[in-house]
Amino acid sequence: MNRFIIFIFPFIFFCCHKMDTQKFHNYISLEGKVFKDGEKDFYPMVLNYSIDVITKKNSKDIKTYATPRSKYHPFYGNGEGESMRPWGNDANKTHAIIQKHLHNIRRMGFNTIRLTGFSTTDTYGGFHTWDKLDVSNSSIGNHNIKHGIIPLLKILLECAENADLRVILLISAIENQPKNQHNYYRKIAKSLANEKALLAYDIYNEPVYFDRGKYNKYQTYNFVKKYSDIFSSKAPKHLTTIGLTHYKIVYEWDMELMDVDFISIHAYPYWSKNLSLLERFESKLYWMSKNISKPWIVGETGLNTMTECDPLNLASGTISDQLFFMKYSLEAFRSAGASGYSWWNYQDTRIKLNGDCPHWDHYGLISSTKHGKIEDGYVGTLKHAIEDLPFQSFLNESPYKNKNHSDIKMPPKDHYYNIDYLPSERHATGKIVDEFDHPVEDAIITLYNPISKAQYSTFSKPDGTFDLKTGWTSLSENLYFMLRVTAVKKETIERAIIEVYNGTSNRETKLQDITLYDFKFTD
Repeated sequence: MNRFIIFIFPFIFFCCHKMDTQKFHNYISLEGKVFKDGEKDFYPMVLNYSIDVITKKNSKDIKTYATPRSKYHPFYGNGEGESMRPWGNDANKTHAIIQKHLHNIRRMGFNTIRLTGFSTTDTYGGFHTWDKLDVSNSSIGNHNIKHGIIPLLKILLECAENADLRVILLISAIENQPKNQHNYYRKIAKSLANEKALLAYDIYNEPVYFDRGKYNKYQTYNFVKKYSDIFSSKAPKHLTTIGLTHYKIVYEWDMELMDVDFISIHAYPYWSKNLSLLERFESKLYWMSKNISKPWIVGETGLNTMTECDPLNLASGTISDQLFFMKYSLEAFRSAGASGYSWWNYQDTRIKLNGDCPHWDHYGLISSTKHGKIEDGYVGTLKHAIEDLPFQSFLNESPYKNKNHSDIKMPPKDHYYNIDYLPSERHATGKIVDEFDHPVEDAIITLYNPISKAQYSTFSKPDGTFDLKTGWTSLSENLYFMLRVTAVKKETIERAIIEVYNGTSNRETKLQDITLYDFKFTD
């Protein structure tokens, strides 16, 4: 059901303002795998919400303020009637719109936002926010952090507290600029140390896609440890997390080795039209339930409601499918052991996707349409009636897994051990063992072609053996393939296929046993 959104609130809700008394009395803490608000359980129910950091320059100073993400707005762009700053240039008005959005988010049943917009980039040749504000460890950068970024963050945290929302702040990282990155983290952490609305810092978003190099596990462990040490020393009452994707990143960014309070896993039901294929999604969750011992939440999930075409690799469906996926995934992630849940995204976003698909990311709970109602610069239609959204009812019914909730079941073996749905005309077999010759279960075995970039992956079985489908590829005729093997808390092994080649039949390539050694916290 599509409904025009026209939320009317008293003016006090239209702007971020200084409250006479703080709404929050406690910092959010973590006991084992349960988040706590004082003595009460607190299950993070998170909606990703993006802002743009805007600087208005004049002859005396730089005025820094925020707008909702410009790409949320249907009139964003360079075309006729469009604007690159569609929310306007009046900070009072744009902050009022943000405040209104946050109240809407609370009404949707969320108790937390993951706030994005303060990550750094080297795209402009230095160390800037994505909106080109210099935040390097320099006189200009430190001035901008002190007089721009930190005051703005305090305003936004105040807005969140007004709306009874906690905040996970994504500030991400550029790991090869430690002087700038550590300075940015240090100054923000120290200045926000007493903000009870701030639940956690998300210190890197999907690094396997955005890092600046090819690293071993010791290097990535070291990056994260240095970040976490800053926050634990400057803001000891705030938690830390890192946004990781799934099993395939373990070779480099091993979730079990990340020195953070909890992990945020980004898991989407890829390759599924109208939810016709969920076995791959369930296989990912099952692997997570068996292999992640650290506390973890869902950092991102969602279903794209683009129906005009099939975006490459993205799951998509109708608005009804999206509502079904919310309810289904809440239960599925809880069964897998999640300690919190995050939906991507607040509003559909105007970006270019793959191929001929329209330039919209349709993961939002609000569609951005030029035919929607506009009020105070706010535009959109609600995809689902508020009373139909499942988030608040889930929170009301003991969301943490207990004896009344079932564990996630193992998917059929032909799905779990062929998670990428690879054709089975040819296959490679072998065995993974540890340094004591014991079998290693759930190791991730990946064959990849460094020329064509083709990849094939599977997991090892309880006895350490694996049977990797390679489709129509004959490895004996393509010995330039590389084999990568890893597991949580284990080193990563890479070998050319020719180094472990052990013979072949018409359909099967036999490989020598591979030994995985325990991860050592040294070079």
